[in-house]
Amino acid sequence: MMGKQVVIIGIVLSFLLGCDQTPEIVGTWKVDDGFYKATYKIEEKNEKIKAEVLAYNDGTTIYVKDDETHYIFQDLKKKGDCYVEVDGISGATLNSDTSHTTKLKLINDSTLEVMQYIMERPVIEIWYKQKIND
Repeated sequence: MMGKQVVIIGIVLSFLLGCDQTPEIVGTWKVDDGFYKATYKIEEKNEKIKAEVLAYNDGTTIYVKDDETHYIFQDLKKKGDCYVEVDGISGATLNSDTSHTTKLKLINDSTLEVMQYIMERPVIEIWYKQKIND
């Protein structure tokens, strides 16, 4: 009898712990790739994983978050070891070719590889997770 209770408690705990896990890519990320500098905040919002632009500077366009929210990714979903943009939209660019879907891959706890396509060519960036105090 005691064994059944332990098994049931274990199953319930596993279910509860597995249901409300925050995706590992959630957090604030910075990129400085020589062409531009940016800060993005990846968060869960309305049951979607989105990447909000907090700051951007490519030498021509400078943006710092204001009252209006801008997203670089609207709906990221886990697919294998990557997160992909579900609806093919990266920022404001519609992309119906799924072979050119934006992919985010966690390299380690503080490094994210982001592959996007610009003019049909893959562009890979490395984003670095910021500590809470940064």
